[in-house]
Amino acid sequence: MNTEGHQLFILLGSNILPEVNIPLAVQKLNQVLHPLAISSTWESPAVGSNGPNFLNAIGLYTTDLDQETLKKQILRPLEEQLGRVRQKDKYAPRTIDLDIIIWDGVVLDSNLWRYAYISLPFAEIVELLNPEMNAEEILEGLRGRQDLLQAKRREDVLRARIAAEHLPQKGFGYLPSAISLSTKLMKSTTGIAPRFSPERIRKAT
Repeated sequence: MNTEGHQLFILLGSNILPEVNIPLAVQKLNQVLHPLAISSTWESPAVGSNGPNFLNAIGLYTTDLDQETLKKQILRPLEEQLGRVRQKDKYAPRTIDLDIIIWDGVVLDSNLWRYAYISLPFAEIVELLNPEMNAEEILEGLRGRQDLLQAKRREDVLRARIAAEHLPQKGFGYLPSAISLSTKLMKSTTGIAPRFSPERIRKAT
């Protein structure tokens, strides 16, 4: 079980040739980071625009790089390599988007529980890490939301998997408890999940 370096969750998104770009991005990330788990691909309507549907997935990785170095030397160059052209319109279609959503246990993306494109693959990762945690129960507080009803799993593009040396264990630790707590707080006005303890999330994963 690899607990060295920083632990991070990366959200991958694409709505330009996504069936090609999502698996390719995962392949390239696996070459430069240490992969622990990856979700399935999920399809959902674009947020903020009438563009094509997005495909999204989330990967759990470790790295010895600091956050800024990872962004500048790995993530942004990889986006450019896969044809990403940044525009003034932040909702414009893109070949690939690579965003760090959790870094060493700290939630960086306030949309974690706001939109299906991020909630669904994240819940799937949690269930992978600990089968005792059911993804449907994790998302219980979001039931009935229209974007969840419109989303669908696309296992024909990418299937969820976990590294052999990172198989879940019974009584898995703090991470599931943190997720469970955050789901209870999802109905708050901010919708922002609480911070996880970096040390505890390391022990849990």
